[in-house]
Amino acid sequence: MKHLINIATDTRTLSWFANDWSNIQALVDRHGLDGVELCVGPNYPLEQIPKKLVTGVHLRYFPIWLDFWREDKAALLRQFGSEEIVRHYYGGMGRQCLVDFFQDEFARAQALQAKYMVFHVAHVELLHAYTRQFSYSDDDVLEASVEIIAEAFGSEDRGITLLLENLWWPGLRLVDYHSTKDFFRRVSYPNKGFVLDISHLMITNPALQTEEEACSYLLQVLAELKELKAEIKAVHLNKSLSGSYFMQNHQDKADEICRLPSFWDQLSFARHHIAAIDWHEPFECCEIKKVIETINPQYLVYELLAGDLPQLEEMIARQKAALK
Repeated sequence: MKHLINIATDTRTLSWFANDWSNIQALVDRHGLDGVELCVGPNYPLEQIPKKLVTGVHLRYFPIWLDFWREDKAALLRQFGSEEIVRHYYGGMGRQCLVDFFQDEFARAQALQAKYMVFHVAHVELLHAYTRQFSYSDDDVLEASVEIIAEAFGSEDRGITLLLENLWWPGLRLVDYHSTKDFFRRVSYPNKGFVLDISHLMITNPALQTEEEACSYLLQVLAELKELKAEIKAVHLNKSLSGSYFMQNHQDKADEICRLPSFWDQLSFARHHIAAIDWHEPFECCEIKKVIETINPQYLVYELLAGDLPQLEEMIARQKAALK
């Protein structure tokens, strides 16, 4: 099992390392890790990234994408306000635009010689993140994801494992064995598996109040996945006990986001809500070790959200301590 840390190429994160990849390598070495799972910005020069450091690549994605895929112009204008903003957000118009986007992401992962790439299987409108009154069901999102995966990644193994990540929004939530099995069977790309995000699965059970309760729930879900558990090739390890916040009535925030003047203002506003749901904090209860041993993934990713480098190092140390 390889232990990895998530790193993104945004300006703030790279500034922690003085924009020097040798300093990122030093972080990995200091904590006895094996490499990084990388999220690469669209314009970042790949030649600056040491390939030996990269184990996985987290593909960029659009949380709001199903109406664009279905080319539902009325729904897009309702959410974005204008065709100009839609074009700016997606980089064009028409479903081929999304296919091209993910084909480019795939090519960049290949150029970095990644062992695996992560693809989110979920959809949520900004407003629905507050109201939980979703336009689409899990099955709607899974069906569309089968389509876009087939068009973007094809049906031949091209040397990288495609790992499908669970979220708590409509899509792949991993809480229904039969729909998960059917979806996985229909994914055309042959070299495939799941990446289980621990926080995201915890959020599907808002009643959880402690890490010990979370471990019991995680083991229950894993048992219910039956043979699909063996398809979990990677784990994003972090915690979120945000159920009490998640289940609050957020109508005041829903009203506020509707009053904001532009889609970009709404997107910025919603980020605070998502951060309050999905914490990306270290999982510290030692019982998490049993969960990881039950899965026995190839890759264990410390997917943490820190404010600076000292905090990141402290979070890595806390995460590692729970696994001893």
